[in-house]
Amino acid sequence: AAGEDGLFSVVDELARGLVTLLSQAPGTYPAQLAARTSGSWPALKAFLRGEHEFRLGRYTRAMAAFEQAVQLDASFALAHYRLAGTRAAAAMLVPARQACRAANALSGSLAASAQRMLEAQDAWLHGRLALAEQRYGAVVAEHPDNVEAWYLLGDVLFHGNSCRGRSPAARRLPRPGRASRGCT
Repeated sequence: AAGEDGLFSVVDELARGLVTLLSQAPGTYPAQLAARTSGSWPALKAFLRGEHEFRLGRYTRAMAAFEQAVQLDASFALAHYRLAGTRAAAAMLVPARQACRAANALSGSLAASAQRMLEAQDAWLHGRLALAEQRYGAVVAEHPDNVEAWYLLGDVLFHGNSCRGRSPAARRLPRPGRASRGCT
């Protein structure tokens, strides 16, 4: 590094790389993606704290951490996405939709499967169940190891099938390697 300012940039980049390497376990894809998509080390730390709290079911703490992450890096699409999820889990539908809208507006730099997850969340939060099912189904068909997509697909089916005249259990889930047919 050339000078003191350059040293801090190198340390931040090294820390970001370590987070990516240490996040290779199943179910840690959001941490890997976050480490690559936020330019702010403090925002990434807040995001990772939010992920930890979310996994423990402490939604209020997770929400506060994700709010901090988006305050520190307003362009952090994944933090907006997670903020929307925690707000939805806390039955705060209007603020969840606002955070989801921000995430989708910033999603251009994300991989296609991550974009589909954001689109599915938006559809789910706006009651477009068939579209949410189709998007989550596409993600699990393409990435059968995506535990979050499977969980959210199951959530849409369980909570949304009855309002569409179907049993919550009456749905064959997509098999790996096959595209989801979705419902119309």
